[in-house]
Amino acid sequence: MTIKKYMAALTVLIILALSGCGSAQSSSDVKSSPAPAETTAASSLTTAAPAETAESVPEQPAKTELSRELFEEKLDGVAVSLDESKIIQKGSVGGLDLSLTIDLEKWEGNTTPEDMVQLSRLYWQSYPKLYSRFADITGAPRDVTLAIENEGYEIAEAGSDRVHLHDMWLADNPEDYDCIAHELGHIAQNGCTWNDSCLEYSSYTELFADVCRMEYPLDNGYYNDSVWELQTIDGQGSRESSVRFWVWLDYFYSGGDIDMIRRLCEVCFNAHWGTEDWGYAWEEIFSGTELEGKSIDEVWEMYASSEFALLSSSAEKGETSELLEKYNIREKCGK
Repeated sequence: MTIKKYMAALTVLIILALSGCGSAQSSSDVKSSPAPAETTAASSLTTAAPAETAESVPEQPAKTELSRELFEEKLDGVAVSLDESKIIQKGSVGGLDLSLTIDLEKWEGNTTPEDMVQLSRLYWQSYPKLYSRFADITGAPRDVTLAIENEGYEIAEAGSDRVHLHDMWLADNPEDYDCIAHELGHIAQNGCTWNDSCLEYSSYTELFADVCRMEYPLDNGYYNDSVWELQTIDGQGSRESSVRFWVWLDYFYSGGDIDMIRRLCEVCFNAHWGTEDWGYAWEEIFSGTELEGKSIDEVWEMYASSEFALLSSSAEKGETSELLEKYNIREKCGK
């Protein structure tokens, strides 16, 4: 019996010892459990950080994708098709079949689709009028390409039937769409083909294009007059530099069968006179008008002493300048 009692006691001790080992193991597990909890907390902080960053960054508007519908919505009666590198527009205005192709081969995405729509609207508003006014003299093209690309020129240039617009220009100069009205003037010249040796001043090629910008801007100058100025006589004080002098001739002395800018275009394009003979050229231009019999110097003095030479052509976007408030140039000349 004693041995049995001893064996029973020993069995109890062994059981108790084994239970104690199990408790120690459990205690070890509990002590190690905070580590995962700390890791979880750290993980929560890590995920919170992007949420805070997202709140501090303004939400960017979605970029407009190029689509046929984007253009057709704004170009009434113009058929539009797109491929990977071109937007082709074809339409008829006043019986004239014309087209505009926007070449995107070298476009890097800085000129937005919205900008392209505005440039398209400018073309369809302005070029049909320029073509109708000057093409029978110059042989201007009916089909024009506008290439948007990053090249060496700063703003834009034109030649033959092609206009080049630097892809960064409108990104850096928002709403200066009418820089292309100037280039369309060059296209109406038939790609700047005037012969310098037959001009009084070589600058006449550019003066003509700026007359076109003044008289044929997008939306009657809604954007143009806030970003570009027709210089007064204080800024352009000679026939060599004055765009406004040509606009003055057009406003006051064109009418009926007489179109002073067409006459200037014809004399320049057809090289009627050499550089030294422009006294005769001006006689030809003034013939049959109230200016007939006056010398070019006398006519310049008439302009220089007029109110027209001094009024500001600048205006806030959508408003009317002092010059246009007094003289509705676009209504009279830009038809």
